[in-house]
Amino acid sequence: EAHSHTTQLARWVENKPVYYSLGNVSMTHTVYTVDESLPEYGLAAHLYVDGGKIVKTSFSIFKMWEQEGKRMEIWPTDELAQKLSGKEKEKLLCDTAAVWARGSGKREEDFVLSREYFL
Repeated sequence: EAHSHTTQLARWVENKPVYYSLGNVSMTHTVYTVDESLPEYGLAAHLYVDGGKIVKTSFSIFKMWEQEGKRMEIWPTDELAQKLSGKEKEKLLCDTAAVWARGSGKREEDFVLSREYFL
């Protein structure tokens, strides 16, 4: 195991985007993960290139979700939020805010659900 299997900070370093860990949504059932680190969430990095240079970057947040009696699926959290209600939706939004804050380095209180979060 050479990486954390959880999301970590993404930021610009010397004019280059650096994603320290995108997480690992395909492997949450293992003795190496800790539930508090939200291992069922992951990021997808988006790089926007113009003239061979990265001009901006963003990320999307995904969650591994398993409905009872069905197979596990990976969903963008903004789409999954539309399917859920009540406490399930509330927990998803809270967890997504925590993942966003960890990835962006911003405060959870400033979180707004979206498909794409720019650095």
